[in-house]
Amino acid sequence: MTKLAADLDAVQKDVAESSKLLDKAKSLQKAVEGKIATATSKISQLENEIEISRKVLGEAKDNFDKIRKARLELDKNKEKLVKATVVKAELEKELNTLKT
Repeated sequence: MTKLAADLDAVQKDVAESSKLLDKAKSLQKAVEGKIATATSKISQLENEIEISRKVLGEAKDNFDKIRKARLELDKNKEKLVKATVVKAELEKELNTLKT
C-alpha cells in the first residue's frame, strides 16, 4: 500500500506541475497573440500610410508634369515676345521714317 500511496503522490505532483506548465503556456500564448495583434495592426497602418504616400506621390508627379509643360510654354511665349518686340521696334522705326 505504501508503494501505491507513493505512486499516487508522485502522480498528483506531476499533475500539479503539468497544470502549472499549462497555465504558463496559456499565459505565453495570450502574450504572443497580443503581440501578433499589435503587429497586424501596425502592418495595416503602414499599408494605409504607403497607399496614401503613393497617391500623394502620384499627385506630385502630375503637378511636376504640369509645371514642366507650363515652363516649356512660358519659354515659347518668351521667344515669341522677343520676336514681337523686335518686329514692333522695326515697325515703329519704319513708321517714323514714313512720317518724316
